[in-house]
Amino acid sequence: MAASMLIVEDEEGVPREVAVAVQQIVPKIQRDLNCLADPDRQTRRKGLLRLKGVVLEGKSGKPSSAYPKEVLASLFTQHLQGPLLKLFADASENCRETSLQLVHTFVSLVLDETAAGQGSCFARLGAVAFPAVAKRIGVNQAEAEPTEEIRLLHIRLVTTLLLKPSVVTALENESVSHAVNQSIAKSLLDSFPDIKRECAASIRALVKTAPNVARAEGDVLLRNLVANLGHQHSKTRQLTLQGLGQLVVCYAEPPAAGATSAGAGAAPADAAEAMEPADRTSLFNKLMDDVVIPGLHKCVVDHSAQVRHTIARMLSFLLRARPEKTSALEKFEPTLLTMLVTLSTDLTDEVTGVAEDCLAAVATHCLTNNSVAAVAGATGDETELTRYVGSMVPQMIPALISTTGHWTVTERCKALDTLAAVIKVCDGGVWDAATKMAFGGGGGAAAGKMEVDGEGEEEVGGGGAMGPFLPSVMDALCRVLQDDDAEVITAASHCAAALGASSQGPALLELVVPRIRGEGAGMDTPQNRTAGLLLLTAALGGEVGQGGGASYAMKRAVAEGEVVGASETVLAPAALRLSEALAEPGLMMMEDLTLTEALLDACTAMIRRAPAACSSLREFGSAGEEEFGAAAHTCSRLVRALVQIQGNAEVAPFNDAELSLAEDALAAVEEIGKAAGVADVSVVYSDHLDPIMDMLMALGEGEGDESMLSSSTPQLVRRATQSIRRRFVMIGGDWWRLVAIGDDW
Repeated sequence: MAASMLIVEDEEGVPREVAVAVQQIVPKIQRDLNCLADPDRQTRRKGLLRLKGVVLEGKSGKPSSAYPKEVLASLFTQHLQGPLLKLFADASENCRETSLQLVHTFVSLVLDETAAGQGSCFARLGAVAFPAVAKRIGVNQAEAEPTEEIRLLHIRLVTTLLLKPSVVTALENESVSHAVNQSIAKSLLDSFPDIKRECAASIRALVKTAPNVARAEGDVLLRNLVANLGHQHSKTRQLTLQGLGQLVVCYAEPPAAGATSAGAGAAPADAAEAMEPADRTSLFNKLMDDVVIPGLHKCVVDHSAQVRHTIARMLSFLLRARPEKTSALEKFEPTLLTMLVTLSTDLTDEVTGVAEDCLAAVATHCLTNNSVAAVAGATGDETELTRYVGSMVPQMIPALISTTGHWTVTERCKALDTLAAVIKVCDGGVWDAATKMAFGGGGGAAAGKMEVDGEGEEEVGGGGAMGPFLPSVMDALCRVLQDDDAEVITAASHCAAALGASSQGPALLELVVPRIRGEGAGMDTPQNRTAGLLLLTAALGGEVGQGGGASYAMKRAVAEGEVVGASETVLAPAALRLSEALAEPGLMMMEDLTLTEALLDACTAMIRRAPAACSSLREFGSAGEEEFGAAAHTCSRLVRALVQIQGNAEVAPFNDAELSLAEDALAAVEEIGKAAGVADVSVVYSDHLDPIMDMLMALGEGEGDESMLSSSTPQLVRRATQSIRRRFVMIGGDWWRLVAIGDDW
């Protein structure tokens, strides 16, 4: 009797032939309908199975071909819907599962809101189905559904209903909309991975169909959804990201005034209790800072390439949300863009490719919508991506520099690789000596004058978007190039090489000179000078210490024909000034092993990068007299530094057989000879003997700053002269001059 009372009259608008067909079926299934309310579970189960056999095909589970879909739909809405929903909470697992399967089949394959008499079928079903589902999966009580497969069927039914536009009418009821949010929120925390994945689909459907319902309890949905980004299954993380992108954009934008859950129409009765816009913005910003952004950071370095591929597309979606969808994400745009740039340095070509495509799409979108700020020093010839990233540099670079000091190796390396990528994007090309001569001019050239003949020196910095941050970037690189981890050193070397190859290269070479010379308060220490030498080596594309291996990004750059480190064109104008710093007396007098290794690496890097500018012998002037040009002076200073290294290599702590400092220094001198076209290395020593002796004599006589002299000065000079004696056979007066200066000490 209870079941028969649920049978309603024919729906208004149902075609007569459909109503007649339904009335012909009802007597055949009336007994089975009554069985659904029987207290005996076996009776309920058998009655349900018989009903299933009437409306569905036996093997395929599709709607029965014996009746038209319009008839089955009308039969469901008038006679089956109520009894089946009651079975959602049945004590029999089989009854719960079968009833859910039947309802889901009717929703997905039979019901049609465009058919005559079925216009409100989904709205009426949703009004009762959503609360029924919430009682089973949206609660923490003991009567919650214990079977995970049935819980999955529940959330699939929610998703399927939310995909129906007409269900919006049911969601305008506050209790129904709360039931939907409650069901999804609790299911997001379910231990069954398939349920977590289905919840992501439910959220996408909810955002599309009823955005204001998603906004109503979006904070809970966001927190629970982000929690699934740490799930062990990569497929779960991947689908979670897809739902998260949609929900973030939806929740970022507050509901329009007078909008319902559908986004239009009259406001609900309790609209007056809505959150104030300022409070809502504050809540959203806090959720982004505390929950969403940290979760996305983890996905950027996820071990699954598919997850990294998905987050690249999601970040592009978020960055392109302004201004059509929302402007609330503008505050987080630099952070999101930084993550997308990081993905463009990924180890997997597929991820790198999609990240680069996404960057280009974001740049085009933002430029099209005039949402890119002007960049100081821009010429107008930059690419869209260069202009867009350049506009974000003031917000991106400080955060990246800060992260280079992170306590984890992974974060430090990621920040350095991203910084290198930003440098390349902002540069838009390698420095062109034809337009920026010898540190003059704009772009990457020095902004201030160099010190000339003792005159004052102005602050030096680069132009363009990166220019103002060049000193800060240089300081950070000097620090991380002395890191304890080889992987970090490698990443820092790649970043320095990218900076050297960029239009900032000349300014970088200018800025590194004072650090090598130990100029400035507290800078005249072996550690600070070593940092400058390491930066110079890395900027020239040389190998730095234990991080000598090339990173994946560096290898890929070489394979693509990119310049690794400052080119010979960039180095040549700075070679003389750099060589003066490398042979500076204060640097020669420091007996520090790490400093000496860095000095040797720097000299070798200069010789290899610009052999013509660093390997010249004596030249002859117009009158036939021997004279030294700039390249020869550069060479003399490099040989002076290498001679000191060879001399020091004979004593502790430099005489470690594993280091081979003397052999490596001699090899560098041999490279000078090879570049100069001489086979005998003694010719190099002989040709540069006079200027080397002058430098040694000046050190001995105490020219310049007398505070540089110490008790170790005689030993240092003696080691240098003895090193020259051992390397070549002297002739004539040169020999006696060498002997004399050695005896004076």
